[in-house]
Amino acid sequence: MILFAAFHLAAAAPPSIASGIYGNVRMSRKTGDLGGIEIAVHADDAAPFAEVVVCEGWCNEGRRVVLERTAEGFAFDFVEVVEGGEGEVTFRSRMTIRPAGKGIAITSTGDVVQEARLPRLKTAFGLAVAETCRDDCGTKP
Repeated sequence: MILFAAFHLAAAAPPSIASGIYGNVRMSRKTGDLGGIEIAVHADDAAPFAEVVVCEGWCNEGRRVVLERTAEGFAFDFVEVVEGGEGEVTFRSRMTIRPAGKGIAITSTGDVVQEARLPRLKTAFGLAVAETCRDDCGTKP
């Protein structure tokens, strides 16, 4: 009976997402534009957080977000303000991440609905380009 109880508790634990950098940011050979998403997950922290950058043309500014544990992995809210020919446009998304092979799957719902599989990276690319957490970052979100 004790073995069954221990198995039941282990089965209820959310899937594990390893802390690390995941992404698919690429540079266009023709234009030099950058596109994709990159996320540095800090899952081992007492208050899990991530640094996220969405690159469209360039990787302008990263955001630090609080990760909420879910049954599948983590979720977070992401807001990005983009300036274009018609002025500023604000995009709001709810993003979820879950384990997927050696990487993660990320799903965005809200103003922009997308899904992507992000491999684990050895070093940051998009986050290194972006001005991540310019003035408002401390060591924690």
